[in-house]
Amino acid sequence: MTELKHFLSADDTVRGYIYQNGTREERWFKGSPENIASFLMRNQSADQITLTDTLDRLILNSFGCFIDSCPDKELMGRVMEQLIPMQMGEAAPVAFETITNEELNRGTLNKRSCTCIFRHGEDDFAIWDVDLPISMIEQIKLGQRSTADCIEDLLRGMPNIDEHSADTISLLVWDRNELSLYTAAVSADFVEQYNCEGCSVRADLDTVVDEMEGPETEIDIMWDDLKPETQRRLMRMLGDNGNYDALPIATIYAPGVEHGMKM
Repeated sequence: MTELKHFLSADDTVRGYIYQNGTREERWFKGSPENIASFLMRNQSADQITLTDTLDRLILNSFGCFIDSCPDKELMGRVMEQLIPMQMGEAAPVAFETITNEELNRGTLNKRSCTCIFRHGEDDFAIWDVDLPISMIEQIKLGQRSTADCIEDLLRGMPNIDEHSADTISLLVWDRNELSLYTAAVSADFVEQYNCEGCSVRADLDTVVDEMEGPETEIDIMWDDLKPETQRRLMRMLGDNGNYDALPIATIYAPGVEHGMKM
């Protein structure tokens, strides 16, 4: 869902109100039964969740992940088919785009460059470099995590998946000096939304490792990369109205790509 200009006119657009500890948070998303069930599960600690359509008419009300009311009984049945296995621990919530009011008003999503890994066979891997919404990255990082000291060990530990499987994604993250791979289920329409974006390489293990360990041409410095004292100094200097947690603070380019640092 890379463009938002037609989002509000879609029949399945849902507005989610999350009430917790006297505060209210709002998120917009595509209201498939799978997404609704996942939204309830990911916010199960909330005091109350209310879902409405774009005209603010009630779709569903819940206390955490337990549905209190849903006028559309057919929809409630379809949501429960997805929700009950998640409540029982037999299925995991899927990762999908959730959109803030600020993103909706601006017409674009906050995204971040990331690297995804797929294993299609014993010696058949694919790497996919793509910009994904930060809301989706945060959800994927709630999935199963594996770590290793090097990329080769991390990839060797991945389970084989069916070549046509499109319901899971593995996100590679460099956490300081540690490599992590986060694997999570994704919404049914994920491939349809993103299959034409980014760039990918599919090859054997050695080729993929060589590709990934090649020299980087640019590195984004994010808010979380900064020391707490540096964050406080920047807040005092720049104010508190920037998307510091979503957009790069700076981008450093390799020699020959661009000199210096881009702010």
